[in-house]
Amino acid sequence: MNINVLQFTVNKRVFKIACKPIYPNTKALLKEVAEEEAIFVNKVTEEMQQIIEQLQADKSKLETLYKEKLEEVNKVWQSSKLNLVPGDLLLDMVCQAYKIRFKKERDGSKLATLMKNNEISQEIIDIIQEFGS
Repeated sequence: MNINVLQFTVNKRVFKIACKPIYPNTKALLKEVAEEEAIFVNKVTEEMQQIIEQLQADKSKLETLYKEKLEEVNKVWQSSKLNLVPGDLLLDMVCQAYKIRFKKERDGSKLATLMKNNEISQEIIDIIQEFGS
């Protein structure tokens, strides 16, 4: 794998912001179930038009967003690259040095079962405990 890690880091940040899902307002659309078909179809059409407009607005900001993220990453790359590079990519690159691959979807849970409690960051433990409660 010959990947430009800085470029990948920037692209992933842009993608995460620019390609976030947009959901229709289901509660408002289904609020009054007994409405006539034409009224309901009109409401759904309006909701879809709002989603299209949101996507178009996001699309028009994409180039600016990309430049902002590239500048942000470049500014701190030398001092903080290990904090910026996605962890799964970093693990895969280390594994490649040993002629193996790391795929988060396949290997993440296996790796987690091999870790001892003292190898897990307290921040991660807190997050897991919060979800569990």
